Amino acid sequence: MNRAIRELRRRGVFRAAGLYIALTWLLLQIADVVFPAFDIPDSALRYILFGAVIGFPLAMVFSWFYDISSEGIRTEEELREAGETRSSGIFSGATIVLLVVALGISLYANYEQASEPVAPTEQEIISILVSDFVNETGDPIFNGSLEPALAIGIEGAPFINSYARHQAVAIAGQIAGSEQLDEETARLVSVREGIRLVLSGAIQPDGTGYNFSLRAVDPREGEIVANAAASADSKVDVLPAVGALAIQIREELGDATLEEDPDANETFTAASLEAAQYYTIAQTYNRTEQNELAAEYYQKAIAEDPNFGRAYSGWALSERRLGRFEFAEELWEKALTLLDTMTERERYRTLGAYYLAVSGNFRKAVEAYEELITRYPADNAGRNNLALAYFWNRQFDQALTIGGELVDLYPSTPVYRSNYSLYAMYASDFDLAHEQATALIETAPEFFLGYISLAIAELARGNHEVAEDVYRRMAEQGTEAESAARTGLADIALYTGDWQQAQALLEDGIRYDQGIDNDAAARRKQVDLALALFEQGQSSEANQQLDAAIADSDDLRLLLPAARLLVRMGERERADGIRARLDSELQAESRAAADIIAAELAEAAGDTATAADHFNASLEHVDTWLARFELGRVYAAAGYYADALSELERAERRTGEAAALFLDEVPTFHYSAGLYYWLGLTRTELGLVEAGNRDLERFLALRSADSGSDAVKDARARLGVGDT
Repeated sequence: MNRAIRELRRRGVFRAAGLYIALTWLLLQIADVVFPAFDIPDSALRYILFGAVIGFPLAMVFSWFYDISSEGIRTEEELREAGETRSSGIFSGATIVLLVVALGISLYANYEQASEPVAPTEQEIISILVSDFVNETGDPIFNGSLEPALAIGIEGAPFINSYARHQAVAIAGQIAGSEQLDEETARLVSVREGIRLVLSGAIQPDGTGYNFSLRAVDPREGEIVANAAASADSKVDVLPAVGALAIQIREELGDATLEEDPDANETFTAASLEAAQYYTIAQTYNRTEQNELAAEYYQKAIAEDPNFGRAYSGWALSERRLGRFEFAEELWEKALTLLDTMTERERYRTLGAYYLAVSGNFRKAVEAYEELITRYPADNAGRNNLALAYFWNRQFDQALTIGGELVDLYPSTPVYRSNYSLYAMYASDFDLAHEQATALIETAPEFFLGYISLAIAELARGNHEVAEDVYRRMAEQGTEAESAARTGLADIALYTGDWQQAQALLEDGIRYDQGIDNDAAARRKQVDLALALFEQGQSSEANQQLDAAIADSDDLRLLLPAARLLVRMGERERADGIRARLDSELQAESRAAADIIAAELAEAAGDTATAADHFNASLEHVDTWLARFELGRVYAAAGYYADALSELERAERRTGEAAALFLDEVPTFHYSAGLYYWLGLTRTELGLVEAGNRDLERFLALRSADSGSDAVKDARARLGVGDT
């Protein structure tokens, strides 16, 4: 054996092996660095390694018989005849150089790889539905108090979203005829809604204490994915025990935050079962807008737990809906002082709700909800509210994006699809609005707002009669839907210039609203009726309707259109009084409206420059479609056609915002009726005759019932079609 090793060493086989291995390592290191830059597939590395393995024995056989030196390649016999021995210098030097180069490349590659930031692994979002706990104790205090505690605890994991139980109960009523959410029913709901897991729990008595069991079940196959168990010595320990169940399930589902973040195991923040139960009842009433009952039970929850921050915020929302604004503000202030008693997820939700629903600081609402879904990407309620915050901040494209994500996640949830269709409408994507509204109406016609986005999409396509049919179908969905549908039908009549038809529809609509005690809807119709009457030359009757509509009201949605009509009627002093009222308010929307009124007062006085200044000032407060359109119209009327075209084209791209100017889904599309007249006039004056004529033809087509307005007469004259 020793002779063989000495012979291998003498013939340089070991040196050749070292050189071969070093060369192979060098090639692999170079390939690892270079191949990705040239998009060479990783399989090429395997081929190099495979070839090296096959070539190794061949190289060793070659080195046994041949010597490589500076004099070339010679056989062993040639060396013996020349009386020379095998050379080692070239092998040793080459081996050392290759090893140093290979080591350098390897270190450099590893350093570069270590320097690159490693993207965090995104965990797949898991949606869960908490079914009703099986209560084997006979004590009703556990009914409805354990489920929200478990949901809050389980949502401490950023990748878990707890499906809203009130929505699940509503779906259970539709598909199973039951308001109970036992495991079997919860599985049916989960299959329909695409929910990944059902959490099914039970509580059993154990002397003076209680035992808990919980399992995560695949709703389709019934397979148990995870189990948890806990116990409580008394009722005081029940909520912490439920929190322990949540933590165990989170661990089973792979929640790494339990180790990384000491605060990640926060659980339900009520201090007692009684407080939790009252809070759950209050939430049920809150969602159905039974606000007096909701307030009563929030108050009971707080009596049990004076530091129950979420109960204060819920109570504040109910009080605000009841019109008790000062008391609601006090409750909100208390809720905000208790943020540190809430889980992190609850804190972001509470702040977002405050900014969105109370202070009207939509920019801060966007920030709060963006932070919420960054930290808890599975929080679909937060995602939905982020879309709403974008919407109210007039970032319609962003709202549309988030709305689409929600529909992708929960395609069977009607409220998400309803919102998505409306966001598409406001974003002027009428094809998408039409598609989503159609899908919504087919599956959930009771979500009647889908009819509005569908009708507006048809109007934008020029299909007036189809839009009317949509509103008639909408009227079949209940009293609230019928009131809105009557407004929509009148909006079409105003849009087409059929003033008599609009008057008849609005008068009938006002009587209907008064019959169902919907004063707010009746007042909105009275303002529109005043417009229809004024267009028919009935100024006195129009004034009466305006007086009735805005009496004792500070509603911007009434005051702005009323003031604009008063300007047209020559009632400038009254219009200026409304302007002053709105200008004294803090809200940007009110001050933007005040500047619109000021602009129209200036224009009526013949001061076009001041009018333009006020429209621009309005846009500084809030970039509304109305101010943008009116600024373009003023520029065009004054002969500044290049400036006018820029503003009018922007208004055209944003026509969806005219569908409901006050973002409340009350149809106002008739405000956009004059857009194509002013676009046509502007383009023809700039020499864009062909495009301008198309605009004027479109204007005349939509104003099919209007034969006497100055705009219609001018459009016909420009097209050379004459009166008909």
